[in-house]
Amino acid sequence: MGYRIGSIDIFRGFCIFLMFSVHFAMWWLSPDVYMNYFHYIYRPFGRPIAKGTGFILVSGASIALSYSNKMSNFHEKSEEKINILKNSSYIRAVLLFVIALGINLLLMTVDQNANIYDMWIVLTMSICLFFTWPLMKMSVKARMFLGIGCLIFNFFFHNFMINISTTSSFTMLLMDFFYPADPQQNPIIPFFPFFVFGTVLGSILSKIDFEKKDDMKEFLNIFTFPVLIISIGALIFGFLFQFPNYHIGNTTSFVIYSLGLTTLILSVLITIEKFSKRNFNTKYNPLFYFSYYSLTLFIFNYLFYPFTIIWNLDPITYWIVFSVFIVFLIVFLIFMYNKVAGLFSLKYFVSVMGDYISFKLVERKSISKPEAFQNLVAKLKTNIIPKNRY
Repeated sequence: MGYRIGSIDIFRGFCIFLMFSVHFAMWWLSPDVYMNYFHYIYRPFGRPIAKGTGFILVSGASIALSYSNKMSNFHEKSEEKINILKNSSYIRAVLLFVIALGINLLLMTVDQNANIYDMWIVLTMSICLFFTWPLMKMSVKARMFLGIGCLIFNFFFHNFMINISTTSSFTMLLMDFFYPADPQQNPIIPFFPFFVFGTVLGSILSKIDFEKKDDMKEFLNIFTFPVLIISIGALIFGFLFQFPNYHIGNTTSFVIYSLGLTTLILSVLITIEKFSKRNFNTKYNPLFYFSYYSLTLFIFNYLFYPFTIIWNLDPITYWIVFSVFIVFLIVFLIFMYNKVAGLFSLKYFVSVMGDYISFKLVERKSISKPEAFQNLVAKLKTNIIPKNRY
């Protein structure tokens, strides 16, 4: 399936937009105003989507779609091509892991409480990527059981860690690693199910022809109705289980509630796109650029952290400043996309370098003509050759 599902870009872009609004509110609003924002807006509505949950879910879906596309493009599934794809998945994980550690090191220079192992979204995402290849070799049904198993394991393991966390300094360190006290972090065990279920969605979507508009009943039966039933069920169960813990970050009830909410929103967007006459792939949608430069923007947003020292804004001033910032940011991203496209995207560089290193590894064992460097140059050139990107 070569069709790019625009609703996935819209959802990922929306997650990045929420990240900006939450971080800037935390950094720029006066403390008393932020607490109102936190209790009445972010905690019940923003956190279940913006706290890395939606981003990891949609990343899993995108990776499964990309894997399916690449496998379908292999007319002859030779061992060499399979090894390139396999190696590339692990190399990208390593590159992103190094970037994540670099971010944590920088944060340690400005925050004395920061640790090298803090589970911010990039580190969590990099660990998830190490499991890409094994997951893609599993069936959809097996991945569903794995995701459910991870949720159950998380519940019991969390309780176990709570019980032993105070027995020694080592167990306290383990507790801080697996379940950090800061609810803004994204620990791998609670968040890995989002990635697993994301790959399930992606694999299902890879078998659907989005350019075909006369198969509504079949699409609803295969995708929409089953996903809606499961997501609404998870939403209700997460809300009721250990109530009212569903709004407390990283608890089991929060994870299940958030998984249901993000899956529900994404499936509704995908269904609307499937049967809509509107072009969801249009580059005139600002959320596309937030999605395309998502990893770059995650790092970029920390440049505005120092303003927390000098700004203590009231609500009206904050929303004016934030709105102006978003407008300028959109204009800047459109300009960069038209001029250099992927060359401003850290996610693109991780992908391209993963492919390049993977090609080089295969070339060392092959007698075929070296092509890794030529392929790298060709991919980079496509970003600067003038063309109509719309």
